[in-house]
Amino acid sequence: MYLKHRKNFKNPTGRVLLAIGILDFFDAIAKFAGRWTLSDGPGSVLCQFQAFFLHFSNMSSAFLSLALALNALYLVAFDGSVDLILKLEWLVIAVSLLIPAVIAAIPLFWQPIAGVRMYGDAQLYCWIVSTYTQYQIYLLFMWLWAMIVFTFFVLFYLRYKFNKLDARMASNSSGPTKSSEMRKFVVRRMIAYLIAFVVIWTPSSVNRITQLVIGSPVYELNVFQAMFIPSRGLFDFLANYYAIWSRGKVLQSTTSDSSDSTSTNSKRTGPLKTRHEITKYSAHSKSNVGDDSMR
Repeated sequence: MYLKHRKNFKNPTGRVLLAIGILDFFDAIAKFAGRWTLSDGPGSVLCQFQAFFLHFSNMSSAFLSLALALNALYLVAFDGSVDLILKLEWLVIAVSLLIPAVIAAIPLFWQPIAGVRMYGDAQLYCWIVSTYTQYQIYLLFMWLWAMIVFTFFVLFYLRYKFNKLDARMASNSSGPTKSSEMRKFVVRRMIAYLIAFVVIWTPSSVNRITQLVIGSPVYELNVFQAMFIPSRGLFDFLANYYAIWSRGKVLQSTTSDSSDSTSTNSKRTGPLKTRHEITKYSAHSKSNVGDDSMR
């Protein structure tokens, strides 16, 4: 997909999505290894590395998604500068990888219960064992749920702003406008990412909360959660492909629209610029799942 649509990755949002895609790829490899890493025991280097990387890749994806949401909010709510986003792009990506790396490394060196490693046999693969269920919440799910709530806020706020822009432009013209078509693309794109994010994380979130409340795993929830383990990359691919396809339809529609005069277009320069920036930097939401596996 990257080779076919390289131009879609030549902006900050595209590069972040590419980074998420790379993380998804290696996350899939780590999950594909499954319990093979336990062949030398839960304390083996392979098991510990698998657990570390699964934790790191999932948190990094969530942090990168948060960065995209912050970019969109900055551009719209604070009339932010695209130049500043470009200037800080690599710093933001570095921080989005560094913080998860530090958090994922904590279970490698800390044992709240003497002699019991935090990373170990999590049934499907190596991760934080059920003995430390509360730390699954503190070290991953607490962060994830906060990001989900924030992403919802950003999505609703952006839609509110889009509606205001549409109302303003509707007073200047009749019928569909380039702006309204772009709004449809942006809203659909965000909804696609949001659906992917929520669908992938909901089973594991419900399972974790249930297990924390009743103190023991529920088989049916484990099965439901396990069904979504390989779906992270799939859902992200579908969301990204839909965004690319939808963008092409919008560009085709706006290019063939000859009803907008030059003077009308000049009146819309500000709003259209804002929508174009939002299109490039709009929020992307993410994903993961297992009994003691993350998702």
